[in-house]
Formats: sequence, C-alpha cells, structure tokens
Amino acid sequence: MTHPPTETREASLDPGAATRIADEALSFQLGTTTRPAIDRQTRLLVGQVEAFFEAGLPEDDTEAEKQRREITALLNSSPAPQDPAFSAHTYMRALGRVLRRQVRQYEERQVGGDNEECGLAAGRDSGRPAGTYRVPSGLATLAAQRWLSVSGGGYR
Repeated sequence: MTHPPTETREASLDPGAATRIADEALSFQLGTTTRPAIDRQTRLLVGQVEAFFEAGLPEDDTEAEKQRREITALLNSSPAPQDPAFSAHTYMRALGRVLRRQVRQYEERQVGGDNEECGLAAGRDSGRPAGTYRVPSGLATLAAQRWLSVSGGGYR
C-alpha cells in the first residue's frame, strides 16, 4: 500500500543529525558537486531548518522576531530549477549556516534550562566554531602578500 501524496514527513529535532546535514552541505564544492546533489541536500536542509525553526529561536523577543523574518525570507527565496548552479549552491550554504545557528541555539536552550554552567562548558567543548560565519576576504598576512607580488601574482 502506498501513502497518499499529501502525507509529509517532518524532520525530528535531532541536533546530531542536523549538524551532520549542515556540515555536509557546507563541505560541498561548487566545481565538484552536481546540481541534483545540491538539490537533494537543499531539501534535507529545508526540512531540518523547518523542524528547528521555532525550537531554536532565542528567548529574547526582539532577536527571535529578527531571526523569524530572516528564516522566513530565506525559505521563501529558493532558486528555481532553471537558475544557475551557483545560485543553488549559495542558497544551500545559507541554509547550512542558518541550520548550524538554529541547532546551537536549540542546544543552548536545552542545556541552559537544566544548568547554566553546563551550557557554557558544553559550548566551549563542542568543537564547533561559535558566532557567525565570515567569508575570508583576502590574504591574511603581509608575508603572503609579499610572496604574491614577488612570484608574479600581482597583489597590490
């Protein structure tokens, strides 16, 4: 017996599985990943973001409303099938970053409700970076800049 097409499965609130899905999505490279793989991963991410949507919002009402608007806008702006792979890849990465933040906030609320000190210790020992994702914007050291100028890279 088959299930009716209107029946949907909701993703469970499993922080470990959600983190693995986000990490996998963020590890995809544009030049070596096919569009169908990006689309499959995006569907997984959307399911997880929707599952953690309300459960992972901060307790501060102002910040929660800001994130609610951000996530709603992100979920409503998915790329069309005819859009370039770059758009789909960028969208997938944005979902991955949002999911990481949602999982972190969810875990902080779960642990923070039991014991505030444990929440701080768990955050430090989790091995995942805290805060927002920053895109690298150039060479970090003067030595690398000098090497490029000498080697013909033309950095100035």
